[in-house]
Amino acid sequence: KEFASTLKYHISAKHPGVNLEEGPRPSTSCDTSSSSQPHHQTTLEQTLKRKLSKSACDRLSNSLAKWIAMSCRPVSFIEDRGLAEVLQIASSDMTYNPPSQTTIMSKIQQLYDTEKKPKRRRTISNHNYLGVTAHIIDCEWKLQSFALAMLKAETGHYADACARQFLSVAEAWGVQPKITTVGTDSARNMIAAAYEHMPCVAHMSQRTVSFCPRDSDTLAK
Repeated sequence: KEFASTLKYHISAKHPGVNLEEGPRPSTSCDTSSSSQPHHQTTLEQTLKRKLSKSACDRLSNSLAKWIAMSCRPVSFIEDRGLAEVLQIASSDMTYNPPSQTTIMSKIQQLYDTEKKPKRRRTISNHNYLGVTAHIIDCEWKLQSFALAMLKAETGHYADACARQFLSVAEAWGVQPKITTVGTDSARNMIAAAYEHMPCVAHMSQRTVSFCPRDSDTLAK
């Protein structure tokens, strides 16, 4: 009784707008605090039964194949248990299993075949280009390189055409009087077109590695 009187005093002093004589207010149709239908929380069993559709699985398999191919990952990554757990959590499908290595290899081949097909409004043709790079030794005896031009050769890689294009680049940059040697890939047309020729060491090494095994097999026969 003493508690009731104290509570009544508190409500009267702190909440004068409350009428203690009225009973609890009935809920109306506009009352958003109640709902006509009870809310049911998703159970663990329902979550475990949720599965990805076939189309979603196909899209996921294609994405995995593209990721492995573009990132140069080993195909065996697809069988990693940690990857399977990540995919199960991300897809909310705890029964999902990643595709096999055979499936991934097949998907990668399909992606390759699709990209290899010619696209519309796209012509596939070979064009000849001539790149000119300047190499200098600066005042501190350090090698410096500058790309001067990348020209499309309209008449092919003939010696006279290459010489004209090279001279046009040298004149445009004002470096013609400073040229001492010209390094090329040692092709006959480039040797004929150049000033004092210096073979490119990188090209010579590449040709040595490419042709020596073939010539060795020919001599062995």
